Amino acid sequence: MTGLEAIPKISELLTRLIKLTKDRETGALVQQIQEHQLEIHTALVVADAKIRELEKQLAEAQAEQVRIHKGIEFRRGKRTNDKWIGFCPKCHMPAQDAWTRPRNDKIVVCTASCGWQVWMELKLDDIITELGA
Repeated sequence: MTGLEAIPKISELLTRLIKLTKDRETGALVQQIQEHQLEIHTALVVADAKIRELEKQLAEAQAEQVRIHKGIEFRRGKRTNDKWIGFCPKCHMPAQDAWTRPRNDKIVVCTASCGWQVWMELKLDDIITELGA
């Protein structure tokens, strides 16, 4: 049971207690507790709505387009300055051009050295040009 679910139940129990008690001070005290519970419940509902709105805004701010092309994950959005940038499809870190030794073959590798690589004849910038706008 969550805090929001518990508050109405507590309020109901306190109401039953008021009916059972003959002491007016106890009844007044229980009513004060119920008023405070209502304030807390209202504050929790408002805070919950604010959290949901902030989560929605965060999701919109982090939204980005994702494409997989020639074995590379490309992303475009606010964090990439609205430009296509190559990323490792395995661990989602940025990708970069590299060359093998000793044959000097062209590859694209993960900058986090997770082991992902893809053989390419083109540079990463040339592949991004293929994606277009």
